[in-house]
Amino acid sequence: MSTTADGPDGFPTPGVAPRSDNDPRYVGDFRVVGRLGAGGMGVVYAAVDNDGTPVAVKVVHQEYAVDAEFRSRFSREVNLLRRVAGTCVPGLVAADTEARRPWLTTEYVPGPTLNRNVREYGPLAGDTLLGLAAGVAEALQAVHAAGIVHRDLKPGNVVLSPSGPKVLDFGIARAAEESAITRTSGLMGTPGWLAPEQYDGADPDPRSDVFAWGGLVAFAATGRRPFGSGSPEAVAFRTVREAPDLDGLPEQLRPVVSAALSKNPAARPSAGEALSAVTQVWTGVPETAPAEATRTLPSLLDARWSGGRPEPSTAAWESLAPPRRTRRGTTRLLAWGAAGLALVVATGAAITAVTTDAGPFGGGTNGGGGGGGSPTASGGGGSEPDQPGPRELEHGGANLRGGDPEEDLGIGAVRTENTAPDTLELATSEALGQGDAVSGQWEPRLRMVFSAARREGSDIVFDGTAEYLRDKGSYTLHTRDFVVTEFRRTSEDIQHLDDPEWKNFYNSAEEEVLATLDADTPTADFTLTVTGVPEENPQGDVRYLHYITPERLWGYDVTEEDRTLGDVCYTEGPDWHDLPMGPDGTACG
Repeated sequence: MSTTADGPDGFPTPGVAPRSDNDPRYVGDFRVVGRLGAGGMGVVYAAVDNDGTPVAVKVVHQEYAVDAEFRSRFSREVNLLRRVAGTCVPGLVAADTEARRPWLTTEYVPGPTLNRNVREYGPLAGDTLLGLAAGVAEALQAVHAAGIVHRDLKPGNVVLSPSGPKVLDFGIARAAEESAITRTSGLMGTPGWLAPEQYDGADPDPRSDVFAWGGLVAFAATGRRPFGSGSPEAVAFRTVREAPDLDGLPEQLRPVVSAALSKNPAARPSAGEALSAVTQVWTGVPETAPAEATRTLPSLLDARWSGGRPEPSTAAWESLAPPRRTRRGTTRLLAWGAAGLALVVATGAAITAVTTDAGPFGGGTNGGGGGGGSPTASGGGGSEPDQPGPRELEHGGANLRGGDPEEDLGIGAVRTENTAPDTLELATSEALGQGDAVSGQWEPRLRMVFSAARREGSDIVFDGTAEYLRDKGSYTLHTRDFVVTEFRRTSEDIQHLDDPEWKNFYNSAEEEVLATLDADTPTADFTLTVTGVPEENPQGDVRYLHYITPERLWGYDVTEEDRTLGDVCYTEGPDWHDLPMGPDGTACG
């Protein structure tokens, strides 16, 4: 499938998914064009103001909107953000923390995330690397001065815009972290970017942000995470006990990055000191004070920054937006299309979660597609949630929000079965007493139906719908729950079907939340972007999309045998495929 200048389904603005019937047409005074992305906390919309200026509007999910503690903390964090002014911090345009669904609007920042840029083009070097290091340090300095801690700084939350790096989502994660919904969840953040003391229970503070800054600069320079990848437990162990991997980091940056990654918080520089150190390397002027480094940064970026890449034009946004309207009766409400209004009134449903490279609101950028043209590749605010984040957002599928975390269904077996060419269904069977015997009756718990697999550059973008089939608890789907594999898999491939990092597989750039389902909101559309997938070979071989079943479900430790199934096959194109299942029920017979 060739890449076109248009977005999905011919939508003439790449990087933006068309507004659906379930999306608002207006948020406050802003006119919604389409979706930039979504995540565990909310949805990010491309919008324009009454003058036609493009902006990013972030709308909180319903589950947070009804939580009084969240609203209070969200309001406090927004008030702090109003005081922040930094070269590398997107400007806050407007917010309404009293709306039925609280929202905030920031300037639109086009560009790929650092994570996506490194994956597609390799590590940064020269002026681009130094500009990245200085810009992110300056952003941290600005928000720390306002009393804000980022709490989730990572490559998916940094955008390489045409004018310089921009850091997204300062302070917003705190509102979620300390709300009633997530208060018992433990760590909030992303393994690999958390400071060692946070694993011992310390609260995030400016020095933990600086630790994440050191890791981010090392990643930008080398293309590797300084404490490696793998399971959260393995990354945590290396973070606490082992030295960072800084091979390939330029020698001039090694002293300040090494200090930032110190296990001892007191030994780390402040963000201002880190900015000074990088500016000295960049300009060759010794003993540059933080104030001087801050003053000279805009001119340095203007003269020497080359990190931004051409982004899709926003010229069509005005023509795609709803018409201007009067202010009467609109300032406190989101205005929805008829179908969307009916859905909200009937079920209180949250907006569909669509994300690949994101933060609390999903999508790692405020701006456009970040190179691939995916509608969710870099949409607005950023949490990854590559997280475990709040408990209901942790990797593991069944998260039992509103239910009993220790719930045990007496499961004896789990399977994820290809029940139709376009459908995967996760089902459980009851254990019969002691031993391995099961009832033989399978009860469906989760159904995923896929509708399209389209190529956008080096990405494959899958559209699907998930349905939760229980009447209690919840289930979360993540981007890293899925991998694309070749149809002809080797024996080694089969042994690694539960490993999204296996060398022969393709997956999403970041671990992010696709959708969180529960009995009140049992269905959600989602869009999954898998990066770096080669073109199909001339023989036209199909590929598998494989779902990695969680390691534990409702008190049951899922076995390796349980996890061997879970495939649907696809060929690139607007329709899923017309290949029948095999006689044994397997995909692509």
